[in-house]
Amino acid sequence: MRRPGLATLLGLVAVAAIPSACSFSQGVARGATVTAAAPQTSRWKVDETNAGAFNVVSCASARFCVAVGTSTGTDNVVEFENGSWGAPRQLEQYAGEVVSLSCPEVGWCVALTDLAAATILRDGRWSRLTTIDPNPGPPYPGMTNAVSCTSSRFCVAVDAQGNTETYNGTSWTKPLRADPDYPLNDISCISRAFCTAVDGGGRVLDYRDGHWSNPAPVDTTALTAISCGGHGFCAAVDLLGRAVLLTDSGWSHPTRIDSITETPIEVSCWQKEQCLAVDSAGRVQTLKNNEWTPPRAPNLSSGSTGSLVDVSCPVAAPVFCAAVDASGDALTAALQP
Repeated sequence: MRRPGLATLLGLVAVAAIPSACSFSQGVARGATVTAAAPQTSRWKVDETNAGAFNVVSCASARFCVAVGTSTGTDNVVEFENGSWGAPRQLEQYAGEVVSLSCPEVGWCVALTDLAAATILRDGRWSRLTTIDPNPGPPYPGMTNAVSCTSSRFCVAVDAQGNTETYNGTSWTKPLRADPDYPLNDISCISRAFCTAVDGGGRVLDYRDGHWSNPAPVDTTALTAISCGGHGFCAAVDLLGRAVLLTDSGWSHPTRIDSITETPIEVSCWQKEQCLAVDSAGRVQTLKNNEWTPPRAPNLSSGSTGSLVDVSCPVAAPVFCAAVDASGDALTAALQP
């Protein structure tokens, strides 16, 4: 997952380039609604990690997650194993800031910095930073925005120049320009054959068997995050607190799910029509059967939480989610069926 960064702000500029009468792509479906049902979760457990202000979290299972926080130019990483968070370890210092993280397997993760560098967790150690875009151009830094991995042998990264880079288990490809008009803000992959990315112009791009589609408009403002819970289903959110859903009927119209305008939202979907979203007001909401619950403060076992910046809900039974806030707190909970 990722946190909103420079490319998100650039998306604000992109809004002006899209007319209000934007024509959506074919197959637009009816939007999801917001209902009054309460989120079905157990109490969230809150842990203070001393890792700094968290940026990202990613879980491979209910027993393994990684989160990265920043403090005075240093990125610190903490690992969640068998129900508890470990002590923070220094990941890098004064070499950028980790803005995206993907952990597709227990013990294996990729972290990306905003200076287009990647580091890999393998056998309990993080590799040295490797630059994946050797010729970054403006905007700067913000070169790399997001990465999504389906295994230790397949990842795709996207950046603020509309470039994509693919990892095959040993090396990264050279940057490929997939979006010539807007920054690519986020990506979600469900297999080596299919990924979906969102851009600062409210458009989506599909990666199918090594080839990128042309960008297709589904929103009238910048899309900032996306999560796909299987083939044929994705949830994406925009700068205005709205969501669009990809279902069998196509992409829905934007639906307001968060009443605080321009509140950054992150979303994680673990299966079709099953998602959890968090916002910078410290609230959570769930999607079930195409209906969003209203955002509300999580039910905490103790303590309090601040601005929630990322969430990760891997495929698990029972469903498990981890969220992190800007104060260095990590939250975990099991969702009830």
